[in-house]
This record gives sequence, C-alpha cells and structure tokens, in this order.
Amino acid sequence: MGSRTIEKLGLADITESYYLDEDQVASDLGSKTIAAKLIAEIEKSKTADLATVLASFSIPLVGNTASTKLCQVINSVDEINQETCKEAGLGDKVTQNLLTWLDTDFQEMKEFLPFSFKSEKPPATTSNGKTDCIVTGK
Repeated sequence: MGSRTIEKLGLADITESYYLDEDQVASDLGSKTIAAKLIAEIEKSKTADLATVLASFSIPLVGNTASTKLCQVINSVDEINQETCKEAGLGDKVTQNLLTWLDTDFQEMKEFLPFSFKSEKPPATTSNGKTDCIVTGK
C-alpha cells in the first residue's frame, strides 16, 4: 500500500488498515477489484510469521536476517530482551534499536493489531550432551 493509497483511504496509522471495510475501500479507490486485492493482502498479513512481521516494521538494522535469527531463539515478542538478542547473535546496535522500538512504538500499537506476535518455530531438540553418530556402509 503506497502513500497515495493511504492518503485516499484517510489512514492515520497502520493499525487502521486492519479495520477497513471493503465497500468503503472500493468507494475511496474507485475499484472493487483493487479493494478486494487490498483487503485480501491485509488479511494475509494477519497470518505472517513473527520474523516477517518484525522485519516489516522498519526498525533500523532489524531486517530479515536479524529477525530470523531472533525467532530461532524466541517464541513470542514478549520474550525479546537483551539476553535473547545476545543468544540470537544480534549486535549491540541492532539490540538497542529493537529494545527501543519495543518500549515505544510497539507499546502504542500492539493493542490495536488484530493478531498475536507469536513465532511458529519448531520445538527445539536436544541430545542431552551426547553426539549421535550414524555409520553407513559395510
């Protein structure tokens, strides 16, 4: 959604996009087809994984790589802290930017977003300190 579309729809912030009515969007944009596509993409964004969502917020230095690393360590945005960022291998500046965003922008918007911030990562497996060795051949 570009700036002209946001202007035409009269959106003040991103959270308002989750409450758009398709008929009103069609009226504002002048096209039922475009309105249907836009609403479908907004609905699709509600099921995005946590790494994708974090990367989409334009947090300085937090892109796909950093958010993917972090989501290998956490299950929820509520678990993001200095320790989990370090465990994920994030640098000091990335960590500081992320923590600042969590304390400011995220707090302001999280109650208005109609989806949770949970990761769908597979459960971690452990080998209890043992090394598994598979031998093949004769």
